[in-house]
Amino acid sequence: MKATKKTLHYIFSFSLKDCVVTLLWIIAHTLIGIICGHLTHGYAFGPIIYLHCTFVIALTTKGYILGCISAVSTVFLSNFFFSYPRLTISTTPDDSLSYLVMLIAGLSVVIVTSTYQRMREAHRWSTVNALCVKLIRAASHDLRTPLTSISGATTALMEENNLSDDAKKNLLVACHDEADNLIRTIENLVVSSKVLSGKYAMNKTDEIVDEVLSEIIGRHCSNPDNPAVVASIPQEILIAPMDVALMKQALTNLLAFVSNHADCGSEINIGLTRDGKMAKFVISYRGEKIKCSTAGLLFDLGSTDKRVDLKNVSLELSSAASIIREHDGTFNLENKSDCSEITFRIPILG
Repeated sequence: MKATKKTLHYIFSFSLKDCVVTLLWIIAHTLIGIICGHLTHGYAFGPIIYLHCTFVIALTTKGYILGCISAVSTVFLSNFFFSYPRLTISTTPDDSLSYLVMLIAGLSVVIVTSTYQRMREAHRWSTVNALCVKLIRAASHDLRTPLTSISGATTALMEENNLSDDAKKNLLVACHDEADNLIRTIENLVVSSKVLSGKYAMNKTDEIVDEVLSEIIGRHCSNPDNPAVVASIPQEILIAPMDVALMKQALTNLLAFVSNHADCGSEINIGLTRDGKMAKFVISYRGEKIKCSTAGLLFDLGSTDKRVDLKNVSLELSSAASIIREHDGTFNLENKSDCSEITFRIPILG
């Protein structure tokens, strides 16, 4: 019953915007037909133009009803504008048969095109839902760890009455840090789901790349517990069109991932260079290797490849990779004998 109601709702659904679009397409095709008729001194192609009009309307509007209205109305318009005698409605048997064939063809185009649109929309939503499920599964560890730490610290504060002031302060600091990690994880979930589903509205501006990178490095180094960063920045000023908020989040995620996997006391090396019409970032560290059977699949949550182990998928890398891809960039991971490298590129101006 619900499926039937949903189907009927889709068939008869339309909006004011779709009505305006339908009217504009019909007017535009009518004008094109009249102009072409004057140029070629013939109007035999009028039905073809209106059949194309019906196809475009079915493709650009929701549901079936407006496409069907277009198929019917264009039959009369073709009769009125493009059959002899022109600017009258012809009712001769030959014309009636021709326009009956045109009506059947138009309705067939509407049914096929609108059905394809509906199937494509259903597939898109199923893909989005699958991506959201994968994101949540991939984030389960990132969500569970800070929540467990916060729960343990608050339990100790409530039950241990003989804790020193320093111990209490350390527990509160730990709660604060884990809360920040939890906030970043939630932000990554939200951004990744929007970017992967195509619903994120990019707000690109031209930014100086090394200034954005320097700001993120400065934030990272303000925490004394984070590994030191050695950055190599070119003398040349590189300007890239980017959504600066998204790019900062991507860089923050990458530094957070590297900090969690780098050896204690080791440094993080960041190199920024020009690579043709791209800005190339290389982040290398010594420590735990990146766990993935195929580097290109680690962050591809939309992949159906069975080799992707969601237990080893990092939400920080996934979010960063999806953001960089949204900027028409490339993203690559590599485990070397002496270090691990994260390399990505984004387009620049000039």
